[in-house]
Amino acid sequence: MNQFLKHFDQPSVYKMVEKKLSEHSEEFPLYSRGFLSNYYFLFRIREDVPEFEQVFQNSFLPSNIWQHTLDASSNPQKWLDLAESSFSENNILMASLALASFHWLDTGSPNTRKLKEEIDKQLLKTGIKPFHNFYNAANEMKTNKSIMDDSRGGVYSVFHYRHWMAWSMAQGGSHNYVPALLDYSSDEKFLLRTRIYRTLGQSPHPFSILCLQEATNDLHPFARAQAIRSLGQNCDPTFVGELISIANEDNSNEVKRVAKKALQRIVGYWEFYGEWKKILESDEKIKEKIYYFLDIGFDNFASKLIESTVGSIHQVSKLDERMTQFIKEYRNKQKPELYENFRESSHYSDYFPDANEFEKSLEWPEQENTSYAYSRIQNTLRLLRSRDCDELMLGLYLTSRHGLKEFKNEIITHTQSENEHVAWNARRALRRLGIGTLEQRKKGAFNKIH
Repeated sequence: MNQFLKHFDQPSVYKMVEKKLSEHSEEFPLYSRGFLSNYYFLFRIREDVPEFEQVFQNSFLPSNIWQHTLDASSNPQKWLDLAESSFSENNILMASLALASFHWLDTGSPNTRKLKEEIDKQLLKTGIKPFHNFYNAANEMKTNKSIMDDSRGGVYSVFHYRHWMAWSMAQGGSHNYVPALLDYSSDEKFLLRTRIYRTLGQSPHPFSILCLQEATNDLHPFARAQAIRSLGQNCDPTFVGELISIANEDNSNEVKRVAKKALQRIVGYWEFYGEWKKILESDEKIKEKIYYFLDIGFDNFASKLIESTVGSIHQVSKLDERMTQFIKEYRNKQKPELYENFRESSHYSDYFPDANEFEKSLEWPEQENTSYAYSRIQNTLRLLRSRDCDELMLGLYLTSRHGLKEFKNEIITHTQSENEHVAWNARRALRRLGIGTLEQRKKGAFNKIH
């Protein structure tokens, strides 16, 4: 851990965030994909953009929403409260996102059904189609030729179809797909979960944070790495303590590396929360902050600032000697030995064969024989009660894949397992089936960070 982060723990970061939120009423999302370069160049041509202020204002995230996110980390009822208040104030998309966050945490009471119907009705009136179910969203998009004719292999199986649909939901920065992504974030296949975790970082919003935090417990290191990467892009200030532990203790070198980068992004963003607009308007201020991050050892965050602003391909002449030398060394720095085995790869395509094999293991051949249907359910129950970890894990995957809600009690029992992998898989199964209480669906209790 670098010299700056060692001075930070969760309470210190929270105190800094609270101070920034009280001082600044709104801030645009520095974390979103392409934000730095997009806005840097927007400032350069602002005189040629009559609607500049409106374009810029559309990217602001009010500080009260960040504050609500912090408060809701210890009280999920606040998500429901926000959904109701946003709906009454005619902020329909915000209401939809808040309700989706509440449902991810807790199945909620029957009373939320009416609110959901009213929110969806108003969304349609504004021209936004609500997507709560992943398959509905994917089916809506499957006429998109840029996805269906993808040059990286095409959609030639059900799995690839779901994978690229999840990828496409990040394009354009739309948030109306977030409910559908949360809905499917507990899929049985690790690679689809991984893609969804990544998509939630490419269309970042604070309402995705708790889902991504739970995803850092995922069994697969590639999935954990992508969830952590997205937490960094969401600039989640509530998870710094856990990320420091992950950066020091995870058994995957890649996960450790990504956690350190995420920490730089999060702390760097909040250090100057409320000031980024003024910083990006001035090359001198940008350089001042670049030097600051270089001095405290935030090499990754400094490189992002350089490459997105004064060091971009169109502005490279503005680099001074120190920045030029840093970028040269940073790019040429030999990567640590991450790929000692297949499991440490950072490329999605490397995992396709494994993902397809896993998919086959969850298939039940369609047979009309009722005795066969009975026997496969009985076999799943046998697996759930097995003392063999691999068999038990398969039983949990089969249970959620085939919608066996009648095994709810067995699944809930496994959420208390001393084996962290079994407990995680049981929580995943409950969320996938849409059952269970908050305590059963999420690891541990909500920790207050006040």
